[in-house]
Amino acid sequence: MPLHRWVRGVVRRPVEDREHTRGERNLRQELDILAQDLRYNARVIRRAGPLSIAVVLTLSVGLGINSIVFSLFQWLAVPSVGDARSR
Repeated sequence: MPLHRWVRGVVRRPVEDREHTRGERNLRQELDILAQDLRYNARVIRRAGPLSIAVVLTLSVGLGINSIVFSLFQWLAVPSVGDARSR
């Protein structure tokens, strides 16, 4: 499927799904809207297939590497607070 058709399918969401009623809503209505949005997003991700998997894996690896580098930097470069008080 060409990319422009995929994007058009993702962006073209029924108006009643996008526009929520204005005014007072209770928690149950908010949770129903959230569940509807999550179901819609799951359908879109299933349709996108390999692209979605690649994006999720790229973000996961990037966040994991960032966490590791930050932890190593903190362990090596930043003195611990307990050591400073004991001197």
